[in-house]
Amino acid sequence: MDVYIQETAAATCHALIRHLIDTMNAKPGKIFHIAFSGGDSLLPLFDRWANDYGSQTPWERMRIYWSDERCVPVDDSDSNYGTLCRLLLDKVDFPLEHIYPLSGIFSPKREAVRYARVVSSMVPLEAEVPVFDLILLGLEPDGHVASIYPGQERLLALRELYAPCYNPYSGQRCITMTGTALLAAHRLLLLAVGRHNLTTVSDVLHSGDVTPAAYVAHHAPSVGLFVDRSAYKR
Repeated sequence: MDVYIQETAAATCHALIRHLIDTMNAKPGKIFHIAFSGGDSLLPLFDRWANDYGSQTPWERMRIYWSDERCVPVDDSDSNYGTLCRLLLDKVDFPLEHIYPLSGIFSPKREAVRYARVVSSMVPLEAEVPVFDLILLGLEPDGHVASIYPGQERLLALRELYAPCYNPYSGQRCITMTGTALLAAHRLLLLAVGRHNLTTVSDVLHSGDVTPAAYVAHHAPSVGLFVDRSAYKR
């Protein structure tokens, strides 16, 4: 695991964006298949990306997918797809045909199957499993990853690529990428800022597989953890 520590949350977001752009620029002829998680942790990243790196990012070589989605309409403030579009994709010159959203308005079970087919048809396969080039995941204080919460560890072991699930705090229905797809990715980029993420970061760095986030971070082939000083404790 590569750990990148910055003094502030803003600097941490900048470092992750620059890392992603540098990764793409290192392979100028390659199409990158990238999945984004939902939740609040990545929101500051989207805003800075649009405002500070819009002209520096090779958008035409990106294909955008999601690791999870809440079962709400796209214009709902809880929609992960809608949020990414409002904060980032609508503000830059991004080709609409290269966006592959999860839908939150259909049956979660059917949508999980449909989206798995879309991903499998677009993302390069290795051993019949789609392998994303990058998956961006925001870490949360409870240690959930994508929409796999503590107590739902069975989703880490499913053979299916996506599965219906729910938020145990609100009861909200969701769809999430499973461990099969998460652990197949070439590289995971994890973002955790703020003192409220001290325990989550400590679990990822120093504990066993005590949360879904820790499990994924420990078993993925390549992980970059981006943290600010307030979220990091030796």
